[in-house]
Amino acid sequence: MDIGRIWALVEYDFTMIKKDKHRWSQMIYFPLATLLAWGFFSIYAASFAFQAAFIILIIQIFWQFSFLSQSTVSTQVMEDIWSRSLRELLSTPITVSEFLVARSITSTARSLFSLFIMFIVADLFFHANFFQNFLTMFPLAIYALVASIGFGIIVISVILRFGQGLNFLAWSVTTGIMFLSAPFFPLSILPQALQYVAYFIPYTWIFQAVKEFVAAGSISFTTSMLAFASSAIYFVASFPLFFYTFEKARERGRLIRLWAG
Repeated sequence: MDIGRIWALVEYDFTMIKKDKHRWSQMIYFPLATLLAWGFFSIYAASFAFQAAFIILIIQIFWQFSFLSQSTVSTQVMEDIWSRSLRELLSTPITVSEFLVARSITSTARSLFSLFIMFIVADLFFHANFFQNFLTMFPLAIYALVASIGFGIIVISVILRFGQGLNFLAWSVTTGIMFLSAPFFPLSILPQALQYVAYFIPYTWIFQAVKEFVAAGSISFTTSMLAFASSAIYFVASFPLFFYTFEKARERGRLIRLWAG
C-alpha cells in the first residue's frame, strides 16, 4: 500500500469538494438545519424533562454525524463507479485497497469537520458543553465514525453483489439502523426479536452510553467496551467483504454493468 497514492486521491477528493456546492451543503447545511430544529425543541422540552431533552439533542448530533460518515463513503464510491472514474483509477498503479482507504480518510475528514461545527453551534445556542465534556464525547464520536464507515463499505459490497436496484441504500441505510438502535427510548421497549437485533448494532451501545452519561455523569465500562468492540468488528469485517464482492463482481461482469449504467 502506497501512502503517496492514497494522499493523491485524498487531495483529489478535497479539490472536488471545493468546487461542489452540494458537498458543502451536505457537510454543513443539512446537519445544522437538523441540529437547530431539534435543539430548539430540546429547549422547549427541557422545561418539563431536562434529561430527555438533552439526550435528544446529543443523539441527534451523533445521528447526523453517523449518517454523514456512512453516506459519504457509500455515495462517493458509487459515484466513482457510475462515472467510470474507478475504472480509470484502477488502470493506474492504484490498488483497490488504496482507493478504499483514501475514500475512508476523506469521509473521516468531512464528517469530523461537520461534527465540530455541530459541537460549536450546540455549545453556543443550547449550552450543551460538549467541549467541556470532550474526553467523554469524542471517543463515542470515534466509535460512531468507525461503525459508520464500516456500514458504508458493507453497503457498497451489497450493491456490488445484488446490483443497482439497491442504490438507495447508499443514502438511506443509516436511518433504518438508527431506529433499531433504541435512540430515544429504552431498549426494553422494542419487541424481543428486535432487541436481539439491536444487541449487534454499534449505535445501540453508543446511544446507551449517551443516556448513561446524561443520567449519571459517567459511562459504565461494559457499555463503553460494547460500543468499541461492536464498532471495530463492523469496520474490520467490511474491508475483506468489499474486496471479496469487488473481485466477484469483476469476474462475473457485474462491474461492467454498473459502469454501463
